[in-house]
Amino acid sequence: MNMNSDLATLKKLFLFRETTKYRSISTTALNLGLKQSNLSKAIKDLEIYLGTRLFGRIHNGVVLTEEGEYVIRQVQKIDESLHAIKSLSEESHAISGNISLWTTDGLGAWCVSTHLGEFYNKYPDVTIEIKCSNEIPDILPREADVAVVFEEPRTSSAKTISEHTLTFSLYASNSYISRYGRPKNLEDMKKNHRICDRGNFKDVWPKWAQLVGDAQHIVSTTNSSTVFMHLTQQGMGIGLQPDIVAGSDPDLQRLDLDFSLSHPFWVISHQNSEEREKVRTFIEFITKAITNPA
Repeated sequence: MNMNSDLATLKKLFLFRETTKYRSISTTALNLGLKQSNLSKAIKDLEIYLGTRLFGRIHNGVVLTEEGEYVIRQVQKIDESLHAIKSLSEESHAISGNISLWTTDGLGAWCVSTHLGEFYNKYPDVTIEIKCSNEIPDILPREADVAVVFEEPRTSSAKTISEHTLTFSLYASNSYISRYGRPKNLEDMKKNHRICDRGNFKDVWPKWAQLVGDAQHIVSTTNSSTVFMHLTQQGMGIGLQPDIVAGSDPDLQRLDLDFSLSHPFWVISHQNSEEREKVRTFIEFITKAITNPA
C-alpha cells in the first residue's frame, strides 16, 4: 500500500464528487477556490488512473458517463464510512451533538420550527443545523441527517420514515375582512377581492392556477412561503395557507368558500443516519409532532 498515492487518489475522488454536484468544472472550481485548469487536470489524472472517462460534455456543463455513475456510488460509500467514524465522537448515552436537517422554506416554518422549542427543552445539548432550499437533497451524510420534503425520494441512499399530508385553505386577516369584507363565494372573490399568489402553487395545483388566472386583483406574487404568510397576515390579500399554521392564528380567518387543496410530504433520512441514537430520537419526535400537531 502506498499511502501517499492513496491519499492523492482520495483527494481526486472528492474533487470528482464535488464536480458531480455542480455538473460544471468552472462552477466547481469557483466554489472550491481552485483554478479551473487545476481541477480539470485532477479529473483528467483520475480518468487516466481509472482507465475510463468519468464525464461527457454537454453544452452547459458535464454529465456522468455510465462508469462515472459507478464511481460516484463508490465515493458515496466512502462518505458514509467517514460520516460514521466522525459520529463515534458524538455518541453517548445522553442525547447530544449536531443534527443536520434539510427542508423547504415553507415546511421549515410550518411543520418543523414550530416544534423545535419543545425538542430543545427536552434535549438542550443537541444543536440542529437547519438548511432551507427548494432543491431536492441527495440525502448523503454530508447533505443532511433528516429531511422533510414535498417529493418522495428516489435515491438509493434515502430511507422514507413517514408520509404526511398538508392541507391548504383560503384565509384572510382580521384587518383585511374589516376593510374589504368577506367574499360571498369564489366568483365574488375572483372578481372583487385582492388575492396574494404563491408562485409555484400554480405548478402544483391546476385548480389554483385556474383561480389565479380568473382573478381580477392579484396584488402580490412571491416564491417564499414565509413571505406569503406574512403578506396574508398583514392584510395584503386573501391567501391559500396551510391549515396547520393558519388555523391556529387568531389574526387569520378561514373563508368558507368550498375551496381547499392538499399535498403530501415525507420525512426521510439517510439509511446510516437513522441508526444514530440522537438522529433516531429527533426523527421520532418530529414525526410525532407533525402527526399530532395539537
